[in-house]
Amino acid sequence: MRRAGCVLLHGSGDTGAGIRDWAAAVVPSLLSDPNIQFAFPTAPRISYSLIGGTPSTVWFDREDLHPSAQEDDEGIARSIAAVEREVDAMTSAGIPEQNVFVVGFSMGGCLALHFGIHRPSIGGVWCMSSFLAHDSMAWAATERIAGEDGARLAEPGRLVVCHGLQDPMVLPAWSLETTKKLRACGLPVRYETYPGDHELTVEGMSMLHTWITDLSRVGQPTEN
Repeated sequence: MRRAGCVLLHGSGDTGAGIRDWAAAVVPSLLSDPNIQFAFPTAPRISYSLIGGTPSTVWFDREDLHPSAQEDDEGIARSIAAVEREVDAMTSAGIPEQNVFVVGFSMGGCLALHFGIHRPSIGGVWCMSSFLAHDSMAWAATERIAGEDGARLAEPGRLVVCHGLQDPMVLPAWSLETTKKLRACGLPVRYETYPGDHELTVEGMSMLHTWITDLSRVGQPTEN
């Protein structure tokens, strides 16, 4: 039986197969790890306002790519439910919930944060190159997690936000702002940066592999 489970969420316009192949090309050892079961769901194809209403595989709609833009609460709720089905399938297969991790890149990273706040009992969340909006519905829910029984996301090392320093699309300042706000809500977020554009990098994905391995092996976050 696999020791850990990882739901890997793609960015806007991509697919589950696309991010699977991208991750496999960047760090082959991650996807070939026999101890980790992966799921690569694909977002629904919906009208995407950011590109003039053209249909695209996105987890939720966006009118602008900026923290000040209003979130699509209905779309986010729909996608949270889709991720929950993937997590439930892993726990039903015998993987302990504390060893199930939700990981996302870009728009998928935003969804990963939303899901972890929705279900803080999972093993952890790893958000790459993303942010939460200023008026996100997540903020009100975040404040209750620190004192909630069974909220593993409130343990040090379980929530990681990381970003490529040369990202011209989603600015590193936006993810840092999100990190500071999450910390102010009582969550001990680990923040990592590395050289890179808006992309999966060897350094970032290698850190992810180590993180999953360490947390699922000992059941406790590593010191950073």
